[in-house]
Amino acid sequence: MGETALELAVRYGRDSVLELLLESGVDVTMPNSGGQSAFHTAAAAGQYKALRTIMPYTTLTATQMKDKQGRTPLHSCAEGDFWQVLDILVEYDRLRLSDIDVQDLQGRTALHAAAEANALRVARKLIELGADAAAVDFSNVSVLGLAARQSNSEPLVNLLLANQMTQVDRADNNGVTPLMAACMSQVRPPHLPARR
Repeated sequence: MGETALELAVRYGRDSVLELLLESGVDVTMPNSGGQSAFHTAAAAGQYKALRTIMPYTTLTATQMKDKQGRTPLHSCAEGDFWQVLDILVEYDRLRLSDIDVQDLQGRTALHAAAEANALRVARKLIELGADAAAVDFSNVSVLGLAARQSNSEPLVNLLLANQMTQVDRADNNGVTPLMAACMSQVRPPHLPARR
């Protein structure tokens, strides 16, 4: 996978090794072969203690740290529903709220990542912070469309439907609406209004 020593220390919670590496002046933003930094690793593994330790060693925001797929630590924490990581990014002022809808190379936001992973806690927090619940990726797949495709996603679907900006009739590039997606995946969408 090409992980750096810093990433390994972060991933496995090796606090003493992490401290030694930081004291030696390691570059905390140095990417691995996939373009991911230790911040991506901490976010993806839910290692919020390690993240808190490395935060003071950079002035970059979470949305400035992009891997080769354009994904940020914000995308990574959303996939794992690691709300503590999101809290730390906000606490250290490393998440500009104006950048909360940063897109990866597919046009997906962190809220898309949360919807695809059925990560209710992070999705709720992202929406509270101002994430666009009506965001669509480059294939016109909406956040609601992704959530509707997941099993056991009723609470997340309800959260998105409560947002006035959510478009229940917006079709993706294949002509699939969130309601159609829910039917195809056999998810029972509890409160999707009928098309008019």
